[in-house]
Amino acid sequence: MMNDTETKIDLTMKKSIIGLVLIVSVCVNGTGCSKQEIRREDPPAGQTPSSEGYETDYRFFRNGLSSVDIGEARKVLLDFRNFNNGINAKVLTNLEGKRQDYRNGLASHIGVGFKEQEKARNILETFLDELTEASKNPSAGAFAREGKIGIVQVSHDEQRLVNEKGVELGQVIQKMMIGALQVANIEHFLMKSLEADNQAVMEGGNSTAMEHYWDIAWGYLGSINADPDRISPLFLANYIEKEAVGMKGLENINVAVYHAFQVGRKAIVGNRTDEVRKQVGEIRGLLSKMLVLRTMFYLNESSKILRQKSGNELNEQYFHHMGEALGFILALPFVKNANGDYFITMDQAKELYDALTQGEKGIWDKERIEGNQAGSIIEVNKKIKAYYHI
Repeated sequence: MMNDTETKIDLTMKKSIIGLVLIVSVCVNGTGCSKQEIRREDPPAGQTPSSEGYETDYRFFRNGLSSVDIGEARKVLLDFRNFNNGINAKVLTNLEGKRQDYRNGLASHIGVGFKEQEKARNILETFLDELTEASKNPSAGAFAREGKIGIVQVSHDEQRLVNEKGVELGQVIQKMMIGALQVANIEHFLMKSLEADNQAVMEGGNSTAMEHYWDIAWGYLGSINADPDRISPLFLANYIEKEAVGMKGLENINVAVYHAFQVGRKAIVGNRTDEVRKQVGEIRGLLSKMLVLRTMFYLNESSKILRQKSGNELNEQYFHHMGEALGFILALPFVKNANGDYFITMDQAKELYDALTQGEKGIWDKERIEGNQAGSIIEVNKKIKAYYHI
């Protein structure tokens, strides 16, 4: 058990999660490509890492040394970043190698503890196979058109490969993995933490097992120390810290999630298990709300583009938004409500995906997508609201 002296943190050393400065590769129009790395900087004088009563600084000590070790999370998420950069590159090369990297390393971390783990893994494998084959298609280097594999120019320096239905498979894989790799592992390690010993420090470490598993769950958010002076907000953390900030319904999400983890860790130090369980419920609620609202955001942005576009030619940004929406739909089965119950199954999520991508035209079918019938954005949004009681 730590005393007050051992847990005291030098406030001058605090570094704000919300005081991050973007330094590389920014995706246009806030589309959330999640490739960027962010440098950690000290907050301006007079500012703290807190916002409206939220304490977010995740630093814990025992005997003057840090007791936080995020374990496997660091390597897994850095591997995810490298894999993602390969499958979403401007020019897709060596996808066979990336597919093998996925199978050798990342696949074993997909859906850990998830009730439909095998089904989720099979879906991801299928998408990765489809992307690999699409990249070999003779038309893969040409501009996409209805029924043909090709590229869409998302921005001046960014282009993406879409399949014959207009689906950007790289984005689908990335967004589904936010659920299958990050959310699933956060849930898994939070549960391990609640069941772990909190009396003795683990051999060779500086934390109890309960603390350690909680820290790994924290690490899987993606806000991880990649080197001494740098932090990479990867994927889920990118949405928490950047993409979802200011969205209606997600006010303070950028501090609320970190606050819940910090309060839970502090409760573990104080042996207050009821409070730890309460924060697990908070984390579940926040993550489920964020993924659901972000899914609907991308669907609505796609619909907005369709309404603004005249003629038969579709705006390139439409395909990117739809790719993100489709991927997030497949991430939704991994979130739970505060009581620990799943909202939907993988089959139900896949039905929503298949409805939007149905037929030979897929998401090129502007009339269906912007209508009110089955397979339209309106209809899919209605079903999502019903599943998640919005």
